[in-house]
Amino acid sequence: MVLNIIPVQGTFDIARGRQMLRTHTSAQHWPPNQIARVCALLTAIGELIVRAELSYTIPIEVLLGFDHGQRKILMHCSVIFEHISAETLFSLEKSIQRAADQVDITQQLNRVGITAHLYFDSGKEKSS
Repeated sequence: MVLNIIPVQGTFDIARGRQMLRTHTSAQHWPPNQIARVCALLTAIGELIVRAELSYTIPIEVLLGFDHGQRKILMHCSVIFEHISAETLFSLEKSIQRAADQVDITQQLNRVGITAHLYFDSGKEKSS
């Protein structure tokens, strides 16, 4: 497994992270549709961070690897929201759920932990 840390505070950080993921996955000859899904998931999680309007950077941990011949992607971050409406949080969570195959969201007071998974090459991939 390869661990990448993508620091995000603004939209430029999301774009830079997507480019890093595209470069890394393209070098490993991933199909374009899989690369697009990885970038879409990073964008969805990054938008959650940007909407939090924090004065500091949040690291998104990205694990890329194989398990039993299947590509697996895991992205994780933890965000503290000081002021966000329940509707906005719900909308952002839905966009992450649309981008991922499996999402675990935990919330304790104003801290939201997100762990999202993508699976490829074994029939678990979502159809477009």
